[in-house]
Amino acid sequence: MSKRNLVVSLLLVVLIAVGQTLAKPELTIKTNQFDFGYAPYNAKISHNFWLYSIGDETVKIEKVITGCGCTKAPLTKNIIPPGDSALLEIIFNTNRYKSRVVKSPKIISNADEQEVIIETNVLKEPNQSIPLTIEPSIIDLSSSEFNGSGEIDFLIKNISNETLITSLIASPNDLFEIKLPKKIAAGKTAKGSLKIKSIDPIDKIQKSFTLELSDKNKTRLTIPIEKNRPKQLSLNK
Repeated sequence: MSKRNLVVSLLLVVLIAVGQTLAKPELTIKTNQFDFGYAPYNAKISHNFWLYSIGDETVKIEKVITGCGCTKAPLTKNIIPPGDSALLEIIFNTNRYKSRVVKSPKIISNADEQEVIIETNVLKEPNQSIPLTIEPSIIDLSSSEFNGSGEIDFLIKNISNETLITSLIASPNDLFEIKLPKKIAAGKTAKGSLKIKSIDPIDKIQKSFTLELSDKNKTRLTIPIEKNRPKQLSLNK
């Protein structure tokens, strides 16, 4: 082999080795933290996180460690090719809690370890510092009555002394259409509604939606949406 061919061969070997070293799986989460704000006691709330594979190799998720039985973490898939994504849903059971809670499920894969963070204030008793109330505090699809337009109504009462603007922060848009009043005057009650877009009649539903207010604290409230709710979980507890 000539000296030139030897140099070329060695260069190719080096380039291949470098390429193999640089090619690796990479997992990223665009937004890895979500604050539910206030949520009712004895219910399940959920939020979706999108996981993106941005490296040159397929991401293989081995498991999601939630840390306790009160938190579930179903994945749409655990094999994510480069350029693809997967949906991670975090479902948190507020039962047993009555204060500020933070959970940090860990995503274990062949890429760098990642985590998502959820936080909420669990309300076991009425809190007069919150500027509005929502009734019912849990939308139970198994027992709720639909109005003439095929929607479930809920009432939002502004108990503060200022007009409040409401914003829908997160909701399961593939399953439900949530309508909120744009603003509610001080001391007034307005109507919101939930319309089912697509669910199986026998499915067990554990979802929620989160709204944010225009008050100085940017107060958030999360309303659970449940179907086939366990009978031992009373809405009045």
